[in-house]
Amino acid sequence: MDHLTMGSMSGPMSFHFGSEETVLFDFWKFSSVWGLIVTCLILAAFSIVKEWARMARAACSKSTENNRSIVARVVDMALHAVVLILSYFLMVIFMNLNVWMSLTIIVSEVLCHAISSHFSSRSNVNRFEK
Repeated sequence: MDHLTMGSMSGPMSFHFGSEETVLFDFWKFSSVWGLIVTCLILAAFSIVKEWARMARAACSKSTENNRSIVARVVDMALHAVVLILSYFLMVIFMNLNVWMSLTIIVSEVLCHAISSHFSSRSNVNRFEK
């Protein structure tokens, strides 16, 4: 048997410019340009929330380095779970190979990282000035 036909894989196996996709779950489908635009905005929001959770986790771990209470550990685990889940969601969505969704993920991840790096470097400078 051919391994490619055994599963339920359907759709193109190369990057494509489409406006009809199923994203992650059967209930998340779109078949119009407006659906694609809304999906791309949701993907950008995923990147923003992921970067915020990553920054919040770093800030919480720095502020509680000496005092690691159970609440701080639970918050750290929850934030790590958010980062992990959103990272895997974005990776699987990228693997849809839709050019528009892939570009949205790349651009939003790069911009979120650049913005968070800017703010984290400013906070490090302010901390050393005190």
